[in-house]
Amino acid sequence: MGGPHMRAAGVEIITDYSEVSVVGITEVLKRLPSLFRAMRRLVTSRAPSPAPRHLTDFPGFHLRLARKLRPKGIRNVYYICPQFWAWRPGA
Repeated sequence: MGGPHMRAAGVEIITDYSEVSVVGITEVLKRLPSLFRAMRRLVTSRAPSPAPRHLTDFPGFHLRLARKLRPKGIRNVYYICPQFWAWRPGA
């Protein structure tokens, strides 16, 4: 998942981040179908290499994605801003 800059750099984008970019609970509720579609695409996509997936921020989505990828043998590297640790205890 990424945007135009990553695509321009040659990264294969499975889902554009603009589909899942949300702020606030009402926007999340409106975008649930897009969030579910993006998750399904990311979990079922076949990457050309066994390289780990690099997940950045967006813990509500990426931590779930990491849990779904792990049983498939796909390693994850997760970059998270320190402020998020206080945002959601136990994440």
